[in-house]
Amino acid sequence: MSWHPSKRGPLAVSRVITAPVVAALVLVVAACGDNEQATRSSRVDAARDGSLRFDRTALRTAPGRVSFKMANPSSIPHAIAIRGNGTDETGATVGEDETSRIVADLRPGRYTLFCPVGGHEQAGMTATLDVG
Repeated sequence: MSWHPSKRGPLAVSRVITAPVVAALVLVVAACGDNEQATRSSRVDAARDGSLRFDRTALRTAPGRVSFKMANPSSIPHAIAIRGNGTDETGATVGEDETSRIVADLRPGRYTLFCPVGGHEQAGMTATLDVG
C-alpha cells in the first residue's frame, strides 16, 4: 500500500510541507548565529628575497572581523601578529611555502602588523594597518 498525503487528510499534508520548510529555516538561523560574523580578508607576505621585511609596509581595511594571511616564500621562519587598540594576536610560526594566519576584531584606528619571530620586528619586519 502506498502512502499519499491527500489520503491522510489536511493535517498530514501540512506536516509534509511544513517539515522541510522548518528544517530550511533552522539552517538559515544557525548560519546567522552570534558567533558568525562577516569576515574580511587581508594579506601581507614575507619578502621573497629572504630579507626581514613584508611585501607591503601599509594596509587599509574597514572595521570589523578581519582575517590576515601571511605566506612565507622564504626559508627563514616567519609569523604574522597584530597589536594596537587593545588587540594582540599572534599566528603560528611557519616555514618555507607555509602560511601564518590570524583573525582579529578591529575598531577604527592604527595597528601594527609584525613578525614576532626573534628580532624580526626590530629589524623592520612591520607594516602599518589603518582601520577606518
